[in-house]
Amino acid sequence: MKSKIKHIEHRVYIAIVGVVFAALTVIFLFFPRPKFSGLERRSTDKFPQWEELSENPQQFTADVSHWFSDTEPFSENFLLGSMRLRDALKLTSYIYI
Repeated sequence: MKSKIKHIEHRVYIAIVGVVFAALTVIFLFFPRPKFSGLERRSTDKFPQWEELSENPQQFTADVSHWFSDTEPFSENFLLGSMRLRDALKLTSYIYI
C-alpha cells in the first residue's frame, strides 16, 4: 500500500514539474521581449546578425545568450520584486529595547 502511494506521489511531482517547465518555455519563447529597460534606463541588446555566425560561431553563440538574458520577459518585474524583498528583509544593526 505504501509503495502505491509513493508511486502516485512521484507521478504527481513529475506532472507538476513538467507543467512548470512547459509554462516557462511558453513564456520565454512567445511573450514579447522588452526593447527598453526602464529600471536600468537603457536600450536592451538587439539579436545578433546572422552573418556573424559563419565568421565567429563562438562569439555569435555568446551574443545570442547575452541577448536572451538581457531581453527576458518580465525581467523588470523580477528585479523590482527582488529589490523590494531585499529592502523589506534588511536587517539593521540597531537594537531596540
